Amino acid sequence: HYGMTRLTGRTFPKTLDDGATSQTIPEAPHRVVSLTVTSDEIFARILPPERLVAVTPFADDPAIETTAGLAPKSATRVRGTDPEAIIALLPDLVFVAHYTLESGVKLLSAASIPVVKLRDARSYEDVAANVRLAAGAVGEAARGEALLAGMRTRLAGLRERTRGLPTPRVLYYSAVGYTSGKDTLMDEKIRLAGGRNAAAD
Repeated sequence: HYGMTRLTGRTFPKTLDDGATSQTIPEAPHRVVSLTVTSDEIFARILPPERLVAVTPFADDPAIETTAGLAPKSATRVRGTDPEAIIALLPDLVFVAHYTLESGVKLLSAASIPVVKLRDARSYEDVAANVRLAAGAVGEAARGEALLAGMRTRLAGLRERTRGLPTPRVLYYSAVGYTSGKDTLMDEKIRLAGGRNAAAD
């Protein structure tokens, strides 16, 4: 996972390192900008609404985000990575996806704005890593762990309910026209739910 941000430090100041650059978060950020669906969903659940100043436009779409409607209405909806628009929000910390254009990230970093790059979530292990990174960076590690505990409980219940049942072949087809093969989060979801991913074959 080269390029994913690593977080160092139990208390502030904390250090962000992506293998190429190192940045410091001097104190718990008060103005957080989320430019990815993953961080939208994490912060809608763990961050006080007054600290989340921007989210993606997908934060209001129940077909894309499980937390649709939970992001504060006061948060600006930012499409893509527009450095000028983001800098104008005076953020303390910005969260981007693993695929965010490096040019935009460099412009934000040049403006002395710490940037956290989340990893591509191909498994629940990756999901947990993103939650811990995001929660730790904003100073809400305990809320992050509580969120993960709830996730583990739901997954354990799912495994229990499907134990001993037939294993149907399942094909996931996204509304935007793709499916997911093996070694993907959707593949793991299907298997945990007692199915067999047809696209994995």
